[in-house]
This record gives sequence, C-alpha cells and structure tokens, in this order.
Amino acid sequence: KSGDLWQAEALHKKVRSMLLVLKDKMDDSDSVISEEVSIEHDLRLAVSHTQLGCTYFELRRYDSGLGEHQAALQIRLRHVDGNDALVSESLNYTAETLCALKQYPKALPLSMHAVAIRFREFGPSHPAYAHSLCVLARCYRGVGRSSAAGPLVDRCLDICGATFEDPLHANFIPNL
Repeated sequence: KSGDLWQAEALHKKVRSMLLVLKDKMDDSDSVISEEVSIEHDLRLAVSHTQLGCTYFELRRYDSGLGEHQAALQIRLRHVDGNDALVSESLNYTAETLCALKQYPKALPLSMHAVAIRFREFGPSHPAYAHSLCVLARCYRGVGRSSAAGPLVDRCLDICGATFEDPLHANFIPNL
C-alpha cells in the first residue's frame, strides 16, 4: 500500500513467472503429482495474480489489473466453492477494477456477491466486509443509484472507525 510500486510490479511479475514455469514443469512431468499439491500451487498462483492486479490498480493500469484479477477469479472458481472467502476477494477486486474502468453494470453483480460472501464469512464488523461495501457503493453511484450508495459508505466508515484508531491507517483510506 506504500512504497515503490514499480519495484513491486517487477517482483510480483517475477514470482508469477516462476509459479507459471513450475506449473508447466508439473504439467509436463512424468511423475505423479497429487491433486492436492496441484490445487495448492494453483491457489498460490491466484494470490500472485491478485497481488500483481492490486499493484497495477495502484499504478492506474486498470486493464492489466483487470486481467490479473480475472485470472485469479478463474483459478479460485476452479478449485474452491463459489461462496468461499477467497472467491469474494477476487470478486471484490475485479468489481473495483471494473469500476475504475467505468464498467459499472458489469461490476455490480460481482460486487453484490462479494458483499454477501464477506458478510457471511467475516461478519458485519470486519474491514474486508467494509471494503466490499465501499466497492458496492461505487457500483451503485456508477449506475445512477446514489441514494443506495450513501448508507453503504456510512457503514464502511463506521466499521473502519471502530477497527482502525488512526483515520490515516493504510487500510482505512482505501475504503473511503
């Protein structure tokens, strides 16, 4: 959330590249690799896509970020339940990036699903839930439903205010 984003991009790309090379070697290998190991590797690759997608987002390279978040979402949907907290992360970041690209109608259903999952998985006072409320508020504003967005932003601020003592905390500000 702070620091040299270009260096972070280079490092995230390097890690993703290493994970992809390893995946290719695993796929080409004559040895038997357990399905569990393969799934674990894919989920690590999804994390790598997510981290790179977030870095691209901060660099305002939204198209690149969207591709990374969509790749992470596809991997996660292949290996975990569609209502899993990992899926909610990918849904939320994909929706947030679509909002940055002004594709609000595409973002809205993803965001609504992320909110529902995060409420169920984390509860109504968790910062991850607050972040999803903020993204949903952006979606609502983007599709012309500003009156629906206001209470979501208020709830987000309440959660962040109760969670982070410092209003300049790195996790407070992105939720605004």
